[in-house]
Amino acid sequence: MDIHSKVLKKFGINKEYIVEVVIEHAYHTLDLEVTITTYNQRQVTINIHKDVAISGDVKRPWAETSSYTYHARDGRTGLPIIRYCSPDRNDGKTHRSFHHKHTYDDYGENKKHSPKIIPGQEWPHVDEFLKEVFEEL
Repeated sequence: MDIHSKVLKKFGINKEYIVEVVIEHAYHTLDLEVTITTYNQRQVTINIHKDVAISGDVKRPWAETSSYTYHARDGRTGLPIIRYCSPDRNDGKTHRSFHHKHTYDDYGENKKHSPKIIPGQEWPHVDEFLKEVFEEL
């Protein structure tokens, strides 16, 4: 989880905004909620939930994201702006079976576009999502 702390710090988000980090054996969960001000002076609330499996030996471990949701909402109204989601597990409640991005018209005015399919491993990492939020919103 140290890499996530470094990424968050790069965007001025300190550890106190991390709601929960759960470490069980070789599995980590990151939950974060923070309201930020973008470069365009817009208030945006960021929610990140990420499950990461850790493998390899102690000297050279590697991490693999097993599921994630990155969500940006208007910090004043709470209306959704963008949301990235990993494929859902086959638990009988399938949302989408592929990486995807939800976007909203008029900052959440219930006009959701069809989710954009994100091919292969092209879904954003936390730093890429935060960069998009800071620079494009």
